[in-house]
Amino acid sequence: MKKLVNILMLLLCVCIVSCDDDSDNAASGVAITGRDVDVTAAGGTLTVTLSEEGDKVLSDQGWCVASISGKTVTLNVEVNKGLEGRTALITVIKGTESVAFPITQPGNRIPIAETDIVTFDAHGGTQEISVESALALEAFVPANVSWLSARVDKDKLIFTAQQNYTLDNLSTNVKLKSGDLETEITVTQSGIVLIPEKTDIVMYNAGDELTIKIESTLAFTAVSDKTWLTVTKDETSITLKAGDNSGEPARTAVVTLTSETLTTTIDVTQRPPIYSDYIGNWALTGYDNGTAFTYNLSIAQATAGTTYKVTSWGKSVVAVNPEFAIRANFDANSGLIYITSQENIGVFTDADGSEYNIMFYGRIEMGGKVYYVGGSGYICYIGQLQADGSVQWMNGQVDIGQGPMPVVGANYFGEAPDGMYTFKGDDPFMRMPVMTKSTARAMRSMMRTGNSTATRIETSKLVSK
Repeated sequence: MKKLVNILMLLLCVCIVSCDDDSDNAASGVAITGRDVDVTAAGGTLTVTLSEEGDKVLSDQGWCVASISGKTVTLNVEVNKGLEGRTALITVIKGTESVAFPITQPGNRIPIAETDIVTFDAHGGTQEISVESALALEAFVPANVSWLSARVDKDKLIFTAQQNYTLDNLSTNVKLKSGDLETEITVTQSGIVLIPEKTDIVMYNAGDELTIKIESTLAFTAVSDKTWLTVTKDETSITLKAGDNSGEPARTAVVTLTSETLTTTIDVTQRPPIYSDYIGNWALTGYDNGTAFTYNLSIAQATAGTTYKVTSWGKSVVAVNPEFAIRANFDANSGLIYITSQENIGVFTDADGSEYNIMFYGRIEMGGKVYYVGGSGYICYIGQLQADGSVQWMNGQVDIGQGPMPVVGANYFGEAPDGMYTFKGDDPFMRMPVMTKSTARAMRSMMRTGNSTATRIETSKLVSK
């Protein structure tokens, strides 16, 4: 009995050694000496080379069919259309000896397109996108869709759309299959369009010319309903031209665009500048003795229709503080904005506790020196809105008894018992600066700067008459 037990244990050890050897080598002699590259989801034929001829070969999975001829094992692996990978155990037998090894096949992958939305305009045409997949691809357009076709060329999916010169927008889903896995791509096509860049136009009263882009699938016409507004066109735009209407009330016109069955209109108004045109944040640029500068202005409503509050006519601590905003006036008849000299704007207290009565005065140049001109009410600057939306400022004039003299600048002053002071950051010269629309962010960043240092100037005071 003891002898029988020993024989059974010996046989069990042999079996374990033979079945455990998955490293392409068998302890008993038959061994794996070479094999093809690993199998892919697409399957195919693989060969494995043995160290000596085998008698037969077995596979435990039907998707991997094994055969043997001499020292060569041939494996025919089916396509794995599913998402999960799988493994077959291959056993080579020679006499009483055997060697086993696994064949692992990865699963398929859901096809991945570079985009899941493809768009065509009304003209149609052909587009292609790249697709990643493990197996061959197939594309399926719904049977009831006649305006679109799709085909596969290796790793490219190619769509062809017909012309769609209708008002309808088209859309469908194209199914992309790889084995048992699939995904969908949405394809859309617009109908004809007729879309102007703008549909509400304001033109400058002293004559203006504007070009407006037109998005149109097909040829279009453009017609004005008023003789004062002329329209010319090319394939992608129209140009509107209005004559001088200075000193006259606002006038309106309608431009009608037509393409096939589509019609759209553009409302045109030619008017002088109005009060609200000057409200907003602006960048004021100019030169101080040849040095360029920029002020970031805020122009806000004071009295509706007539006056404004202007902050940051300069960069000093008082200029950027809304508490010391200067006043600008609006003249409805001319459409001009203007700034006068101003007194008693407020009281500024510096870090030392000194108080300054704040005023805004113009400056004139005499005998090679620059003087401030006291008093209030004379015009320092006059601004006029331009056709491009900018504002051109013109220097005013002041009469101090010697005839009109041009204002060469205007800035904040602080009056204290011991004299008149100016503030650093406010330029003494500013000839005909230009103001263009700016951003609130630029304004806020500028208001964090500013220098509270006041500098005493000459106390001789020229008073305008």
